[in-house]
Amino acid sequence: MTETPVEQIEGASELAAWFGSFPRLHDANVVEFQLSGEGNGHLTAKAFRMTDKIDDKGFFVLEKHCLVTLHFNEITTVELQDFQPGQAILSDVDITKATSAFRIEIGSSYGFSGTIVARKLSVSFEPTGDAI
Repeated sequence: MTETPVEQIEGASELAAWFGSFPRLHDANVVEFQLSGEGNGHLTAKAFRMTDKIDDKGFFVLEKHCLVTLHFNEITTVELQDFQPGQAILSDVDITKATSAFRIEIGSSYGFSGTIVARKLSVSFEPTGDAI
């Protein structure tokens, strides 16, 4: 696991402050993924933070439910595998920064994995209150 360059991504420090750290998006469901011919795009996922608490049914308690959107601008590389529309679940998202671009590696639990390289990257999020 590498350190996400939070200070270099617009909106990332606000998301990290809300979650307590920058989220890996483990088990997040992909809601929307779009790329445009102009070299821009976004990935929106239903995300949450898993606690170490267990509920009455024996499941981990989830909190901080939200929609997280990664906004890609000036995309230079896209490599995608195993795309299953409407069924994609992320295992993690790893963001690194080279001199002139961000490398976003998308790990898959099911239905969506790959790499996107973009010169500009920003993050936005919308708390939803509870499970969505």
